[in-house]
This record gives sequence, structure tokens and C-alpha cells, in this order.
Amino acid sequence: MNYCFAMSKTEREELTEAVQDLYSVFRCAPPTTIDGCPCCIEKKQINKLLRTPLYELKSSHLGAYASCLFLTVGDVSDFRYFLPRIFEIASLEDEYPSPEIVLGKLNLAKWNKWRPKEMEATHQFMNSWLKFRIAREALDTYFYANDIDELVCGIALTGADLGKYF
Repeated sequence: MNYCFAMSKTEREELTEAVQDLYSVFRCAPPTTIDGCPCCIEKKQINKLLRTPLYELKSSHLGAYASCLFLTVGDVSDFRYFLPRIFEIASLEDEYPSPEIVLGKLNLAKWNKWRPKEMEATHQFMNSWLKFRIAREALDTYFYANDIDELVCGIALTGADLGKYF
């Protein structure tokens, strides 16, 4: 399947739908604990992640977690819970964490072994995000040229076949 440029909706609507699909496909119980190095993420940050409803988490809550994920914080099960919100913030709100950071975590999570439905939802999300960035850059002058570069690098870090996106 070629993932790019079969447009029937606006790129933003398509990206929003892809994000909502991630929430549906990755729906699970919130983690009860998150292990993390206290130098990399403070206990109060972990408590905020554990006590705040997923939709209410902000980039300031998830930034340290997403940056250090799999290195000194977290595991695959809590990543799968936070994945929709992290990807939503990174794609629609242009907030940290960057595309390379968040998408690079997929390879570390061995996402190529996930259920086909989860992998397809993730591919569709990345495709929609790329189309959104391309369309946005064509329309807006305030985005830097590296926005698309960062996203393509992020997709490459997942181990996905980039040929499917172009």
C-alpha cells in the first residue's frame, strides 16, 4: 500500500482522524507505576503522568518521559498507553517532543512485532502527519524547511519502508 497522497479530506481532518484511530486502537488501562531514573524524571512528573487523564496531559507533562523513554524511563506497556497523546501533541500542537524523538521510540518498542491493526494505525498516522506537514508548508510561510526533514527522519528511525510514503 502506498501511504501518501490519496486526498479526499483536508490534511488536518485526516490527521485528526488518524490520531483518534490511535486512541481507539491503543486503548488500554493506564499504568499504575512508571519506573524511571530520578535524575531523568522527577517523582512528581511521574505522579502527574499517572494521575492525569490521558487527553489532559500536556507537552510539559510528557516531555521528560518521551525524551528518556526506554533509556532511563518507562517500558513498552506504558509507552503504548501514552503513544496516542504523545503523537497528538507532536503532530497537531507542534510541541516538544520532536518527530525524531517520538517516532524513533517505535523502533525501540519493536513495533514491527505489534498486532497488524496497531501497525496499520501507526503507518496511517505517520502518512497523515507527513501529508499535513507538506500541505502546511505549502500554505504557510512561518514553518521552517526542516519541519518535513525532521518528520521524514523520524519515519526513517521507525524502520518503516520510506518508499511507501513517497
